[in-house]
Amino acid sequence: MLEEKGHIVSQSSDVAFLFLPRHLLGLEAPITILDAVVNGASSGAAEPRPVLDLVARANTELDAGTRLQCYGHHHVIDGLDPELVPAAPLSDDAPVPFYLAADKRMRRTVNAGEVLRLGDLDGGDGSDGGGPSTLHRLRQRQDEKFFGDR
Repeated sequence: MLEEKGHIVSQSSDVAFLFLPRHLLGLEAPITILDAVVNGASSGAAEPRPVLDLVARANTELDAGTRLQCYGHHHVIDGLDPELVPAAPLSDDAPVPFYLAADKRMRRTVNAGEVLRLGDLDGGDGSDGGGPSTLHRLRQRQDEKFFGDR
């Protein structure tokens, strides 16, 4: 399967070179099923909980009013680099999860090297009058379950 997707594999096809860890994402479901069938075991944690957040770090100055558009196969947002940080509940001062920044406008200027915060975005919390997005509401539910009233 990996060879068909263009990955470098050994002549025996028992070893593959993965350039980026995200290339493993498509293997999660089959590995989970295989583990359950072959080993009779779950591949998940006994008590799953969020450990890391994928957040957005500016790689250039982002002026107030800039629209952050997500596009392409790899879901790129110009001006942002994804970064993993310890998981934390949403707040105006907390780093905003990468995909919650998609298609939002910058409320204020953020300098290169800074992590975007929810409060840096117009409508990031649904304050633009349209209400929170489905993704934002799902994240709020996750925060309630795992972070409680922090």
